Amino acid sequence: NVERNGFSSLVALSQVAVSSFTGRTQLWCSDFLGGGANTIVASHLESIPEGVQGAVEVDTVSVDSILSKLAGGIRLCKMDCEGAEFEILRSLSDPSKLDSIAIEYHPGAYRLCDLITIMTNWGTHQISFGKGSNIVHAVRNSVLLEYAGMQSS
Repeated sequence: NVERNGFSSLVALSQVAVSSFTGRTQLWCSDFLGGGANTIVASHLESIPEGVQGAVEVDTVSVDSILSKLAGGIRLCKMDCEGAEFEILRSLSDPSKLDSIAIEYHPGAYRLCDLITIMTNWGTHQISFGKGSNIVHAVRNSVLLEYAGMQSS
């Protein structure tokens, strides 16, 4: 799809799990949701209705490592990491490199209030979420001000 749509020069593909660290870890695999519930987070395993069929060892890369290779920041980071979002965001050293974030959080792996505490402690983003939704949004303060015409870019 990347090649077919002309994005080859803009997209770098890596067959790794995004994590809070660069190294190796276990990826537990499930057929649930066509493999969409595979996880590297042991506490999330109980949330998988069909259970786990096995595990494989995979390479991991931290978000900090990814960000260090980019010339700028990321306009939108969409995260659905089957429970790993909490540790990934907790390990992030410079959240201001992410203009906006859309996160599907997983209450079986961590508490929403703990995730929100991490993000509000950054002091760089406005956070919102819908009651009854498992989606959290965060937009960097300066991006909001720029969009509102209150700050030059």
